[in-house]
Amino acid sequence: MLFPAFLCLMFLASGPVDTVLTPVRILETPDKPIRDIAVSSDGSIYTFDYSEYRIKKFDPSGKFLLEFGGPGTGEGQFTHLTGIGAFGGKLMAVDSVGLLTFDLNGRFLGKNAFPEEVTPNYSRVFEDGRYVGELIVAPELKAVVSLRSPQGRELDRLASHDLKEFFPELKAGEDFFLSDEYARNYFYSLGPRGDVFWAASDAARIFRYEGGKSDAVASESLTPVPLPETDRARLLSRKEKAKPPFFAYVPDRFPLVRHLAVGPDGDLWLFVQSQEKSGFLRYAKDGKAKGFYPVKTDFDIGRSVVRIFGNRMYFISGKALFAADII
Repeated sequence: MLFPAFLCLMFLASGPVDTVLTPVRILETPDKPIRDIAVSSDGSIYTFDYSEYRIKKFDPSGKFLLEFGGPGTGEGQFTHLTGIGAFGGKLMAVDSVGLLTFDLNGRFLGKNAFPEEVTPNYSRVFEDGRYVGELIVAPELKAVVSLRSPQGRELDRLASHDLKEFFPELKAGEDFFLSDEYARNYFYSLGPRGDVFWAASDAARIFRYEGGKSDAVASESLTPVPLPETDRARLLSRKEKAKPPFFAYVPDRFPLVRHLAVGPDGDLWLFVQSQEKSGFLRYAKDGKAKGFYPVKTDFDIGRSVVRIFGNRMYFISGKALFAADII
């Protein structure tokens, strides 16, 4: 389901704005859609896909240079790659069964094996190997945002909720598969001083996790966009046809928050789609509002992935990577 595209453009002339962000396509992969990216200090771009787990390296202009990784259990291969990060002269890759390290040209350097397989939705990795990811803890019937050690052990939970809040039919001990796009999801990004910022999809509120606790640093009261009745009817029909272990959630509104990113200066960028506005709310690291930034684009920004590296905001949409300069 596509979020109404006009909401990405309709507020360009209403209210104070700093800059209209207009992402420009910088590269496109020839085979598999891009899952996530990392950018090294020289501007080289690393992408990976979600099925063959191949990491591709591009120069800053988008020219393909090389690739490495791939599925398997051999040296430098992946079982289920969930995130990458570039630091100095190395690239770290979070796999479901270990933390792998490469040099920036793909030479395998080593691996920390995990005691058990863990598969977050997206992993954001620190330079010291700790990483953050959202995952389902099936025995507890919970969705959690987990901070984990370089050895894969859980250190803390930043946020969580009971899955039965959205899927009351679930029973502990039984297998399940969830269609949860419109249920509560979490967005998280790493701050420049080692803290973690996170937000839930149903509230325009940003939390900072540091020292074992999460505190709200910025928020705004906004009204979600109602889900059209035709779309809701279609989702209800799909839910009625679904049989366990498949479960679907049918909302009456679109998610309010779709992206959260943190710049190198610590500024917070929260993308909202509401009845009042659609675009990025920008805050200083102390929560002070710094402006509103609509986005002008022809792809579905709600279904993209947004990252900030240096002074560029990157948008992943299918096989394409777009970028817009930010000040």
